[in-house]
Amino acid sequence: MVRGLMKIDVRDKLGDPAEAKVTVRRESTKDPVPVARQGDVYVAPGLVEGKWLVEIENGPTQPVTISDGRVSAAVFWPGPNHMKAVEQPARVCHDEKGSVVEAVIFRKGKLAAGRLDVVRKGKFFCGAIIAGGAASLRLPVGDYMLYATLVGGARAQSRYRVLPGKKQLPLVMRTN
Repeated sequence: MVRGLMKIDVRDKLGDPAEAKVTVRRESTKDPVPVARQGDVYVAPGLVEGKWLVEIENGPTQPVTISDGRVSAAVFWPGPNHMKAVEQPARVCHDEKGSVVEAVIFRKGKLAAGRLDVVRKGKFFCGAIIAGGAASLRLPVGDYMLYATLVGGARAQSRYRVLPGKKQLPLVMRTN
C-alpha cells in the first residue's frame, strides 16, 4: 500500500504563517487522522491513496488527493468574510517519466505559500500547491514558464528547462 504526506499551510492576510485548528479526514470514512505542526506548516504523514478532506476552523473544506506516494498540499488564508483555500490545479505536475524539480519560493525573504502554474508552449500544462515555501514537480523534458501566485498578493515568474538525462537543479523564485 502506497502512502503519501500532506502539508497544510495556513496564512494570515499578509501571507505570513498563522495557526489554526486543522482536521484531515478520509473522504470515504470521515475519520480524522493526526495532524502535527512542524515549523510553519501542519503535516499529516502516512496517508493511504485516495481522496481526503482538509478542514480548518471557520473555513472551507478542501479536497486533496493522495496518490503515488507524493507530497500533496492545501493552503488557506483569510478572505473578506471567511477563510479561503487555494484552488487545487486541474492537472498536477506528476509525469511518471518526468524529472523531479524542487521549487522553492520566497516572499519578502520568507518561505511563501500559494499556487504554481506551469505553462508549456503557451498553454497551461500542470500546477502545484506551494506550501511551506516548496512545491515538488515531475516534468518531462522541455521548456517551461512557471508562474507563482502567492498568498498576500505577490506574483513571480521564471523560465525553466528540463534537459534529458540530467539531474535537475532546484528552482528558486523570489518576490518583494
